[in-house]
Amino acid sequence: MKRISLKVWTLLSALFFAIPFFILASSTEPLVPCSGLECGPCHIFEMFGRVFDFVVLNIVPPFALIMFIISGIMFFTAIGDSSKLEKSKSIMISTVIGIVLISLAWLITVQIYSIFGADESYTKDWWEICEGS
Repeated sequence: MKRISLKVWTLLSALFFAIPFFILASSTEPLVPCSGLECGPCHIFEMFGRVFDFVVLNIVPPFALIMFIISGIMFFTAIGDSSKLEKSKSIMISTVIGIVLISLAWLITVQIYSIFGADESYTKDWWEICEGS
């Protein structure tokens, strides 16, 4: 049986993780809440909130999971090579730091929106500043 190359495994893994993005893109509400002349300042805040939520909740977790998996595979295949172990640890630490920074950015954004009058309950539509938007 012929061994499958690393490039093929990488492509298959990328497709496996990308398929939910395509399904998710068709099932969510649009990122831009209005069209044409009906757009107002409230819609701009709503658009930024939807984009930020989409990135934080739908894009970051799969990529963080991929980086954890890559780091784990590198850790177990290092076989005592200290440079590979250090690179694996570096990837793991960088991924954790990235998740913490993105979470803090989300929290700061929600706090800024609450200053402008948005709902402070951290519910699904935390970005709603104006009624009926």
